[in-house]
Amino acid sequence: MKNVSFTVLFIFASLFFINYTATCEKRIWNKESGWVEIDDLPTETLDQRYRHALALITDQQYLRAIQELEILIKEAPDSEFVEPCMFNIAHAYYLANDLKKAFKTYEKFLENFPGTRRTKEIIEKQYNLAVEQMNGLEVKSAINMFEGIIANNQHGPYAPDAQVKIADCYQKLKKFDSAIENYEKLINDYSDSAWVQYAQFQIPMCKIEDERRQDRNYGLLTEAEDGFNDYMAKNPQGTLVEEVRKKMTDIQTAKAEKEFKIAEFYLRKKKPKSAKVYYEIVVDNFPETVWSAKATEKLKFLRNIGAIK
Repeated sequence: MKNVSFTVLFIFASLFFINYTATCEKRIWNKESGWVEIDDLPTETLDQRYRHALALITDQQYLRAIQELEILIKEAPDSEFVEPCMFNIAHAYYLANDLKKAFKTYEKFLENFPGTRRTKEIIEKQYNLAVEQMNGLEVKSAINMFEGIIANNQHGPYAPDAQVKIADCYQKLKKFDSAIENYEKLINDYSDSAWVQYAQFQIPMCKIEDERRQDRNYGLLTEAEDGFNDYMAKNPQGTLVEEVRKKMTDIQTAKAEKEFKIAEFYLRKKKPKSAKVYYEIVVDNFPETVWSAKATEKLKFLRNIGAIK
């Protein structure tokens, strides 16, 4: 019987605690009156109205908080609360997952308070917002954000990072000419940046991807190879040397494959002599590739049947 009574008491206490906790979730601590409902907070002074808006952000009422902060700015445009209000408007937009408005609000903040101690912090927040856009489905929007960061602070600490991300965005969009242009801009404008080696590597990579996309002759592959050779000459001890060597091997293989396929095309057209020319190019120019062995077998077969000498 005692055990039953204890169980009933425990369940009652648990339900009371859950109900109390749920009730307190909508409350906030006020030093004058203890726990109070958010809407019961005093709002007579600017300070009280500002704290009320912050309480709304804490309660995830972001749009309402933004509205309250904007009204406060409008009614007291010369007060000390304008700067923190604008900062928290941007933060509320971010929490509401409206990254574009958050970015624009931070941008407006820097225009209104160019000498603020928060400048570095805000530029960092803008950069992170742009990265979030880039990693999502808003790549074009991210480009605009990164360009805005550079325009507002061309020689700032995040300018090289923003520049390389612009190039990365264009590469992600498969706009390889624009990507190369922006990687080259990074190399020219921020020659001391740690991103330079990365850009030197990505330029030929863009050419490889562009060649694959267009499926045309290997002019771009040759340009990519030249780019990797340039990287090796400038960065003999670079962090990407091994990756460059691998890519150069891949280029040789891709070139050999293209020549082999041309030979196969002529063979299907019953032009073995023309096919022979391209099989021999594979054997002579790309001896280390798997396609060289295949071309050798094809040449042997054609000679055996008397199709070529």
